[in-house]
Parts: sequence; structure tokens; C-alpha cells
Amino acid sequence: MRWSSELALIEKTFYVLFSIIVLPKTYAITPPQNWDGYALLEKIAACENTGDVNGVPRQFNDDGTPLWGNSPTIKGATTTDVGILQISLKYHQKEIDKLKLDVVNSAEDNVKYGKILFDREGTKPWNASKSTCWGKSDLILRSQ
Repeated sequence: MRWSSELALIEKTFYVLFSIIVLPKTYAITPPQNWDGYALLEKIAACENTGDVNGVPRQFNDDGTPLWGNSPTIKGATTTDVGILQISLKYHQKEIDKLKLDVVNSAEDNVKYGKILFDREGTKPWNASKSTCWGKSDLILRSQ
């Protein structure tokens, strides 16, 4: 009987530690997105927010706040480019509002709007990261 009470105490301790340390970070993890038919866009997303064509695209920082872009001009975070695909609110806010999407707080909406942009404009909205990252992707190289 003694072992079962000690085991129960260990389980409770583990659960408490898990709840304090691990669970809060799970909110910062971006749920997997459906990239079917958009393999290049997934590579662009990886470049846009990790700087690595093979990185894992994310919507949020580790602390759960939205991932905002960085501006070389101001040398810090912007409040215009946001999320997995670094959607520019400066250029797209009106259309985003019309479509009732939340590209800041929803990874799904960020990708949904990114696909709309990609279908309409191709890779143009993300050309800033082309020469330094996704332009070197095997998807681009195979298509040339």
C-alpha cells in the first residue's frame, strides 16, 4: 500500500510541474496547417518567420504573443507584418476585414489569406525573402 501512495504523490507532482512548465508553452505552438497544393507557400512561410526554408512555420512566439515581423529600418519588431506568412496589415487590412479574417490571432486565417494572395499574386508579396531564403528552395530549382 505504501508504494501506491508514493506513486500517486509522484504522479501528482509530475502533473503539477507539467501544468506549470509545459502547458503554457503549448499555446505558443502553431497547429499544423494544410499546405496541400501550396508546397512553395509553406517554404515561403518557413523563410518569412524562421529565416530557414526548412524551418517550421509558426504564428506565435514562445510566450503566446503574435509573431510580428522585423524591420531593418527601425531595427526591431513591426506592427504591420504578422504571423505564419507575415501578412502585411499595411497593404491588406481592408480586404482582411471584409473577409472577416483574423490574421493576427489565428494561424488558420493567416494561411487562408496567404493562399488568397498567392492565388492572385503568386510569390510577389514575399519577394523580400526570395533572394535570401526561399528562392534557393529545391521547389524553385526543380521548376527552372
